[in-house]
Amino acid sequence: MKRILVLLLMLLLALTLSACSGDDETTEGPTPTPTVNANAGPTPTPTAAPTATPFPRIDVSDYVMIWKSEPSKGINFMMPTHWKEAGSGERFVIYYEPVPAGENGFRVSISNKKKTKEPDSGDMREELREFLSVLKDTHDNFETNGEISRDVTFVRFKGFMSDYTYTDEYGVPMQGFVVMSTYNRRIYAMNFSGPADRFEGMLVIAQKILENVNRAS
Repeated sequence: MKRILVLLLMLLLALTLSACSGDDETTEGPTPTPTVNANAGPTPTPTAAPTATPFPRIDVSDYVMIWKSEPSKGINFMMPTHWKEAGSGERFVIYYEPVPAGENGFRVSISNKKKTKEPDSGDMREELREFLSVLKDTHDNFETNGEISRDVTFVRFKGFMSDYTYTDEYGVPMQGFVVMSTYNRRIYAMNFSGPADRFEGMLVIAQKILENVNRAS
């Protein structure tokens, strides 16, 4: 009898331990899985603002000149190495100073015009006035005092020269000059212009171009 009671007690203890073990598993449950927002995109990486590239403006003292030969146009001349050709025709060339967008730099045109007879002083003055008239029709607030100087040499001959001013499309005051000379029934002309606030400093470059325009053989 005693033995039977002991066995019953052991059986009851085993059942009790088994029941307790089952309650723990039910109460604890599985580890919860984190909820993921399917609409959430990747975290954007901040974009650094672009660094502005400074414009490589060349100081006048660092200009390098180079010879340009245009035998088909009947002219040879010197030009700054970094200036760009803007256009050309049968008897003319145009070069300009590279500048940032929204600015107008310096510009020079050189031309060679053939006449049926040798122009005299009166013809040359009229040619110069006609050239200035074309510029007036092209530029805003164009002004010239009408004076024609003979104190200049161009293509190795005494020239006719006149100064002028105007306002560019950005409202910037501009300044320039036209010089002409004649040889063998041809009129050689040079037109140089640029921003008025830099004009005096650029005259050394204008002078170098002016002194080195030659007739092409």
